[in-house]
Amino acid sequence: MQQPSTPDHYGDLGIQQSAALPQIRKAYLEQAKKYHPDKQAPGETIDAEDFRRVQEAWEVLRDESRRAEYDQGYADIHREWQKYRKWQKSVDPFEIRRRAREREKRRRARKTEEVRRQARLLREGFEAAGRELDAASSRLERERIEREKMAAERDECRRRMESTDSWMEEAERLLKMILEDVAKM
Repeated sequence: MQQPSTPDHYGDLGIQQSAALPQIRKAYLEQAKKYHPDKQAPGETIDAEDFRRVQEAWEVLRDESRRAEYDQGYADIHREWQKYRKWQKSVDPFEIRRRAREREKRRRARKTEEVRRQARLLREGFEAAGRELDAASSRLERERIEREKMAAERDECRRRMESTDSWMEEAERLLKMILEDVAKM
């Protein structure tokens, strides 16, 4: 992290922070002459940004309330920067990297465990579905065998009935013959 960029109005005018308004005005006029585009010698080029910075410094530092606000903000930023630098010196970058690797390792372990848990649940679901499918298949097989037995019994019963009918017819025929033989006697 770089030091925060705050315009250095005192540095732009080349004065100390404790300078009074007349000193600020004098420094502004000197810097304005130095960087003003119309005051340059022919063929000499000056960056317009330099003149803009001098103008901005004058606008801020000539007004007491804006100057106090600038000084307070600059002090706050400087204080925060110093805190950061102190913290930065107290922290070992290798320790930060080690902790980051440990966090990543724990995150991957949690993710791996979650994937394993989901795979286990999926496997258990497939196994349960397989057991249900096997049970349904067995039940259907038993029902098929039962239907075949019932069909065989029905066919046997029909055959017996048919054979019983012919037996009865045969018995009636024999009975008639016997009765005829008895009547002839």
